Amino acid sequence: GAGAPLPAGLYSFELESLNQGQVTSTRPIEHYALVDEARQSASGVEIVLRGGAAVASSDVSALRRPSAPV
Repeated sequence: GAGAPLPAGLYSFELESLNQGQVTSTRPIEHYALVDEARQSASGVEIVLRGGAAVASSDVSALRRPSAPV
């Protein structure tokens, strides 16, 4: 059945590969998000996503124009 909704917040997703019940690798799942800002920080350029999450520009694989007005 359906579980309870998660509280509002920022979430990340990872894919775990298993072999006989043991985790053999973990990798982040790529996803789309709206970009609000790009900014320079002490550690380099950050991309700020809608909702406030910031990611290193080196973790961004592509930028695309939204297909519909936002």
